[in-house]
Amino acid sequence: MIEHAMILSKDNTLNINLPESNSSETFAAGSYEEMSRRYIVAVLDKTGWRIGGQGGAAEILGLKRTTLDAKIKKLNIKRSNNSTPK
Repeated sequence: MIEHAMILSKDNTLNINLPESNSSETFAAGSYEEMSRRYIVAVLDKTGWRIGGQGGAAEILGLKRTTLDAKIKKLNIKRSNNSTPK
């Protein structure tokens, strides 16, 4: 998330856009991988687990679909039973 924000930064100010949340869940401090995992899962939940295409998680995260697929595999992200399609 921070790496992505740094890449998109056009000046000396780092702006991080977190996904909107309807719940009271917060992103607690943790390892970089755990924070990345939580952020990606939050975006996937927001998109109904649609990875590619317009409005998909990859577009929101500013990643290629293949890059997001690789991150999902590396972070062992799996769709839980309580995730609902939107």
